[in-house]
Amino acid sequence: MEKKPLRSNTTERLRHVLAVIAVIVTLYYLYWRITETFNQNAMFFSWALYGAEVFGAITTFLFYFVVWKPLKRETPPPIQNLTIDVLIPTKSESTDILRKTLLACNDLKYPHRTLVLDDGNRPEVKVLCEELHCIYLAREKQEHAKAGNLNFGLQHSTAEYIAIFDADHVPLPHFIDRLIGYFKDEKIAFVQAPQEFYNIDSFQHRTDPKKKTIWGEQYLFFSLIQPGRYRWNAAYFVGSCAIIRRQAL
Repeated sequence: MEKKPLRSNTTERLRHVLAVIAVIVTLYYLYWRITETFNQNAMFFSWALYGAEVFGAITTFLFYFVVWKPLKRETPPPIQNLTIDVLIPTKSESTDILRKTLLACNDLKYPHRTLVLDDGNRPEVKVLCEELHCIYLAREKQEHAKAGNLNFGLQHSTAEYIAIFDADHVPLPHFIDRLIGYFKDEKIAFVQAPQEFYNIDSFQHRTDPKKKTIWGEQYLFFSLIQPGRYRWNAAYFVGSCAIIRRQAL
């Protein structure tokens, strides 16, 4: 199945028209609420409810502002001969799950090293790393959760660029090749890739077998909100599936 596209020139124009209409209707509604519907005998509750509605309207307007015109960029060709370390923090994930991730990391086409950061200090994970030729690292004190584990891994990494994956995230072979070219722009600190899910039977997904399309809640964030935030230099690093420039850390 193909992922259902979120943006086209037609849908973008339609989205702009609907957003403007929604803003006008919402402002009129708020005006009507404050002039016609307040209960004079319960002003505290009237203002409390109205405040919640105003807050909802403001957040909605900010959403329209962010996604008004998402920034679109073509994928640049990869930069060759860079050093990259792949960090995989883990603690309690099973070796079956971790094996899928490590095998996928081994299949990454761009030259790299894979470092497994095991906060569980598990012998079976060390054996798995030896089997798959990955570097196994474990710290004595598990402080500051995932962030502390990543900082520990950075102390053992010397690469110019750092790729980070959660233990249950499986990268595609071209992951580094698709992202590393963006770093030709020296102002780029990190590049965040979208996350897809192969278990599409979850409550977050909607499928159409006849049209062979898939819709998931995460697509809205990664395909619309993130590009919209990128236009304003405010894209998120979501903790996984990204490459970071070491110099920016």
